[in-house]
Amino acid sequence: MEPSTPKAPGTVRTARNLIVAGAGILVLLVVACAPRGDDPAIAGLPEVATFVGRGECTECHMDAYELWLGSDHDKAMDTATDDTVLGDFDNAEFTHAGITSRFYRRKDGFFVHTEGPGGEMGEFEITHTFGIEPLQQYLVPFPGGRLQALPIAWDTERERWFTLNPDTVIVPDDWLHWTRNGQNWNGMCAECHSTNLQKNLDPDSGTYATTWSEIDVSCEACHGPGGAHTKRPKKGEERTPVVQFGRGNPQQNDSLFTFAPQGAARDADRPMWAESMDANQDGDISPEEFLGDAEQFKQLDRDEDGFLSSSETGDVHPERADP
Repeated sequence: MEPSTPKAPGTVRTARNLIVAGAGILVLLVVACAPRGDDPAIAGLPEVATFVGRGECTECHMDAYELWLGSDHDKAMDTATDDTVLGDFDNAEFTHAGITSRFYRRKDGFFVHTEGPGGEMGEFEITHTFGIEPLQQYLVPFPGGRLQALPIAWDTERERWFTLNPDTVIVPDDWLHWTRNGQNWNGMCAECHSTNLQKNLDPDSGTYATTWSEIDVSCEACHGPGGAHTKRPKKGEERTPVVQFGRGNPQQNDSLFTFAPQGAARDADRPMWAESMDANQDGDISPEEFLGDAEQFKQLDRDEDGFLSSSETGDVHPERADP
């Protein structure tokens, strides 16, 4: 057996560095390639956005929910019932441009007799209300999954019927006629009045299979899908250790990766919104953890290091951050 040849110190150091670097790369690959749905707590790996409904929000945000109840957003759209319909459907009549429309009830339904497709007078059932103040519109189902908005609305302040086009006569073959695309709810109105609306237009048949997760303008219509947010630890809950990469010098081999502490104490110097966004509880909020937009992050990141520290978040809210 031949004696082994001693390696130069530099060679040993280089080999050790390569091994450590390789281990770091392996960790990166494991984290990057891990199924995102299996471990949503891994920092820096965004989940697929999912809507969870306002019921998930009320546990922590009851005050905001109670303020929302009965608001214009709450009543942006609803099914037509005795509680939601404000208009006069007691055989009330309204005449415009020589056409008299009549609004009436039959059993539990709401109906209007008015000019329809091709200028023919007919009966149409109203299934949904649209809006609340200063007017309430009404939607009529048409073939192909369509909902059409009537041009006659209820003035909720003066409590009377009125036309949305007082100085215009819109003929039945006009694009703006209430039975045509100009007044089609699916394509023209729906997205701003419901949450997580999917138009689902079939371009070949021209039909709709429109869906929503909530019929009105609920929490996630403005704040975005809350699936990932609701999975984060709530106040008082223990935090699961997650892989987090050091902010120090990347050449320091012992800082390639560390583990966030479990059950870390809350930083009293920053507000709850910042505490909640700090998914890995390392004391800093990265762009991936921040739930606001890029401009808000930039305004808060005063030292421009790409992270929000406690001193930068302070007692502020992202939407009110000053430059």
